Amino acid sequence: MSETEESPRKNSEYLLISCIRRHEREALSEVWYILSDLNSVKLKIRKLSIPSLALLEVVDHSSIDSVALIKRYVEEKGNLFMTLKVKPFHRLINTEEEVIVKETSLLANERLDHDDRWRINVKKRHTQLSSRLLIEKIAREIRVGSVDLHHPSKLVEVDILGKWTGIGVIPPEAIYSNPDALTRSSIIYY
Repeated sequence: MSETEESPRKNSEYLLISCIRRHEREALSEVWYILSDLNSVKLKIRKLSIPSLALLEVVDHSSIDSVALIKRYVEEKGNLFMTLKVKPFHRLINTEEEVIVKETSLLANERLDHDDRWRINVKKRHTQLSSRLLIEKIAREIRVGSVDLHHPSKLVEVDILGKWTGIGVIPPEAIYSNPDALTRSSIIYY
């Protein structure tokens, strides 16, 4: 497993992995192990300086399909131990308000259908940008589908991770969550 700080590539998608604090490498190893079984999937670790988070670059493969593989593995072989959540992203962009608004609205207009119901989620780490302002500006630029805050068919995800921001338009079921890992962590590690 090699780590990189290179600029994002066009043929890559990303997985944001949240994990038990101080166990980022173990969580990356769990996900790496599952996805490396597929010969066609190339993986790269992206450096993040945020505790409990790790970023995995998936080259020439869908991040949503990668999460589906993780879910299938868990169903067949059992839960992961250190990984709490895996969220797919289509792109990794610079954390600048104008770039986030432009790229997220372009992606949403590309990937949403007219009958989709969507909600924008913004999670921020290491930034002073306003979530409310970002949501308002992005929503004004989305021309397809309709807003549904309670039962969306798609999530427009914006995760600000310091100098990088992950964006994606995903169905809610495309996120892997592991409630057992959090319970185990409170028993074993705290």
